[in-house]
Amino acid sequence: WAINFGRNISPLVSARIGIEGANSKVFNAYTGEKENFKYATGSFDAMLNVTNIFTKKYCHPVNFYLIGGVGCNWSGMGTTNSSKFSPTVRLGAQVDWRVAKNVALNLEYRANNTNDQFNGRLESGSHDWYSSILLGVSIVLPDRKAVKDRSGEIDALNAQINALRAEN
Repeated sequence: WAINFGRNISPLVSARIGIEGANSKVFNAYTGEKENFKYATGSFDAMLNVTNIFTKKYCHPVNFYLIGGVGCNWSGMGTTNSSKFSPTVRLGAQVDWRVAKNVALNLEYRANNTNDQFNGRLESGSHDWYSSILLGVSIVLPDRKAVKDRSGEIDALNAQINALRAEN
């Protein structure tokens, strides 16, 4: 599972924060057994809309994004001499299909790199990769448009009305 909150900064760049987690399985090369553990990752991602790079029109039914991000990973895998928290970096891609004005379906692939404590094994200089394929729904909230200050126009109109009343 994953949940993200983001914002389009420009037609080309978006940013989002999120958290994902799962109950994972790993093969223990030392014991030959499969082990289950839980993990969660909090992240900050930048997204590049590749579709908008190649077109002048910025409203497409299908968009392709490249994703790069950083975060912090928590692993429930038991270790003997390390923290359960570790930094992580990620790369990925997303295809986004706008099915309605404010609703999109998306398919995303992420590859995350974290230090070796993710799976409970600690080898010097070693890193773990784990990947996720996610199918999701995006709800696009409309931008709030600034309300134009019309107090000057209203004051001028009131002055005209008062001038007409004074003539009668």
